[in-house]
Amino acid sequence: MGDLDRLFAILAEVRRRVVRIAFVLGPLFGFLLFFELRPVTIPVFGLSVPFAYPWPNPFYNITAQVFLAMVA
Repeated sequence: MGDLDRLFAILAEVRRRVVRIAFVLGPLFGFLLFFELRPVTIPVFGLSVPFAYPWPNPFYNITAQVFLAMVA
């Protein structure tokens, strides 16, 4: 019975780690899938600093922007 208990303990640990990974990657994937990055320049002390902010757009999202940048 000791080997079976050890196997169940290992499987419980794997399940716990997979759930933690899903809690992190799920919202990240949702953010990348439903937002696009819009560039804007912000003047700071006479310098123009480029900045990108997220804007909701499910059709031209961040993943599509990354793929188009890789094609170019």
